[in-house]
Amino acid sequence: LLLELVPQAKIVGNLSPPADSEFFKEWTTKTSEAAKALGREVVVHPVRSYFDIEKAFVNFAGRGVGGITVDPVSTFDDPRSSRAAIEFATLYNSRVTSSRPSRGRQPIAL
Repeated sequence: LLLELVPQAKIVGNLSPPADSEFFKEWTTKTSEAAKALGREVVVHPVRSYFDIEKAFVNFAGRGVGGITVDPVSTFDDPRSSRAAIEFATLYNSRVTSSRPSRGRQPIAL
């Protein structure tokens, strides 16, 4: 989905579960494999709380990330985290997609 929205993105940022979560290895491995298969690089940034989101976007901006994916991170159940991701995506002029449908809705793209 992200590459349909931003086909020129050669480097993709990924907001992932925390490194100590049960999903981290699985999701980061799948994301990295998919990026490699598409000739892209992925920059993974684990998110534990909404405070990590700004750090992630600063990292993404410094690495030249052209779009961002959001893995199923329970952190985004907190409305502050969701708002922070949208605010920083706007600030850094990023494209964000979510691989996690929210409460029965389809994945989002901003």
